[in-house]
Amino acid sequence: MTGRVCIAGDGPCAVNTAKELLIHGIDTVLVSRRKIAQSELPDNMSREGGAGISVYGNAEISGCSGCVNDFRITIHQNGAGAITENVTGIVIAEEYQRKDNFETYGLKPSHAVTSLSEMVRVMENKSDQVAFPPKGSGILFLTGCFQESNPVVLYDVMNCALQLRKEYHQDVFILTGNLKVAGEGLEALYRQTRTAGVFYIKVNQVLPEIEQSDEGKVTVSCQDEILHTAMRLSPDLVVVDETLLPSEYLMKLAKVFELNQDKAGFLQSDNVHRNPVFTNRRGVLVVGPSRGILERREILNDVGNVTIAMMNQIRGKIDSASVGKARIGVVECARCLTCFRICPYKAIRLEDRVTVYEDACEGCGICIAECPREYITWTGPGMADELEKIQISGIADPADRFSPVMVAFCCQRSAGRSVRTAKDRSPELPEGLKIVEVPCAGGISTDHILRTFQKGADGIILLTCHPGNCHSEVGNQYAKSRADHVGKRLSAMGFEKERLQVDTIAANMDREFVRVINSFQKKLMEIGPSLIRKSLKH
Repeated sequence: MTGRVCIAGDGPCAVNTAKELLIHGIDTVLVSRRKIAQSELPDNMSREGGAGISVYGNAEISGCSGCVNDFRITIHQNGAGAITENVTGIVIAEEYQRKDNFETYGLKPSHAVTSLSEMVRVMENKSDQVAFPPKGSGILFLTGCFQESNPVVLYDVMNCALQLRKEYHQDVFILTGNLKVAGEGLEALYRQTRTAGVFYIKVNQVLPEIEQSDEGKVTVSCQDEILHTAMRLSPDLVVVDETLLPSEYLMKLAKVFELNQDKAGFLQSDNVHRNPVFTNRRGVLVVGPSRGILERREILNDVGNVTIAMMNQIRGKIDSASVGKARIGVVECARCLTCFRICPYKAIRLEDRVTVYEDACEGCGICIAECPREYITWTGPGMADELEKIQISGIADPADRFSPVMVAFCCQRSAGRSVRTAKDRSPELPEGLKIVEVPCAGGISTDHILRTFQKGADGIILLTCHPGNCHSEVGNQYAKSRADHVGKRLSAMGFEKERLQVDTIAANMDREFVRVINSFQKKLMEIGPSLIRKSLKH
């Protein structure tokens, strides 16, 4: 298998991803901000006729150009300057940034107060007795008292508590709010800690009062909501939980690769089409802690999904040749850069002239619809071809009854699928309904709408994805904005703006599709036939 994949990350997730890719014969470039120890790498880093790995330690990725199958990344390494590597794909596997919650609990680190990460380090390095509490100490973990906990932090808390109790016979308390143990193995771990003698104190309605003396000792007063008992604890050591955040380097990588982020800053927007490991850029994948707060099993699954996705890409199994691509006119282009700014897939190339990375283009048509000079066209099948198939003139109404002709522009990934199911379940769909499936509702231009009305349509309905579910991220927003603009123009021309409607339909909403279409038909029957259709009849 050919192909070369760059992995950005400096933790176990990145190393495990590199190992898995190597096993499946894919060359790997690992870029880490720290020096990767030889013991962390595969025993056989390269083999004759097989895959190999190049490691850049103490390095960061500072630039990226090109597109899927032809990325050119710039690496800055301490003492070596800038290095360029050509790769077919990129995997971002950066670890979390852990922020201690001392301030949240009103505490300061001291000999009696430490962070969860420090406790995990001590437990992993059992020879380190400096920070380790003496036998018989009372140890209190604070987690999820003032904010929701997450399965990653909760696992570390319970695992440390279990070891402290079973191996070192400490008196261990866990003070917590809502204990969420639905994650993989957390319920079993909770039961093990209870059996071992870890004492849980639940607070939710009445928050604990936490005081720290000048010497650093902590006193906690609280009301246990399970036992309905007032408690006052003076532990020898308090372990404070942490908040998991995207690292600052992850934020830099988001800018370097022009990737969408979620509200927290992780490199995967809240979009179902991105699951499990995809981003808005073809060929750039995101794994584990770089895409969200995930359990250990989920991270392992991500590594496997990334490997499969890269194998399919290299083998050419992810091919959109059948989808129309955008093409920018060489002579006509005014270099206004509208297409460059709005392309959700970053498929526009700026060099001597503005062109399209064909392998990166997803064929959404947004750039075509938004080009102010209409100098971007389709290669391969496009919406113009679908429009030509619509035959409206000459359609006769049933005797003594007006039957409106409706054109529904349906996104292929959502409403288009619901249409096919609706046809199977509801064969009595309106006879005057014409379906036009489009790659993305954002590609429906003002010209498409006006030309459809000129053909004699009584009404047009744009069926888009729900907010947050658009494959192109904002295609549904462009469709809504254009429809509003055209509606105002129709009103100015004396044409009823109600003849143009926008609705959101998911792929599994066939019954909702039928309801929306019937409701639209009823509205058009009240308005009556369009003037253009009347003129076409005569």
